[in-house]
Amino acid sequence: MYRFIVRTLPILLLVSVLPACTGSSPSKEVVTTALKKVIPVAFTIEEIKALKEIPGVCEVVITANNQPLVFYMNNKGTHIISGSVIEVATKKNLTLDVMKKYQQQPKK
Repeated sequence: MYRFIVRTLPILLLVSVLPACTGSSPSKEVVTTALKKVIPVAFTIEEIKALKEIPGVCEVVITANNQPLVFYMNNKGTHIISGSVIEVATKKNLTLDVMKKYQQQPKK
């Protein structure tokens, strides 16, 4: 019995953790609904992608008043995080890098 538990426990733990590690992002509809509750101006969603540096969090880039804005959201779309994500080891501001990328793109 002990061998069975020792052999199967790691598999059970892996299976229980996998859904949280999928890196899936909320749909465009979920993001739009959530952001409309907190942003009182018209906006366009430019990109939604899983944030590889923080499992369970996605990066949302929108354009409002011709300005790019970066938000972070949990995978269910129930929480929005506003502010900079800074990688401690490198002191790199990941949010600023995304903002610069979108500011350099020609306006649509």
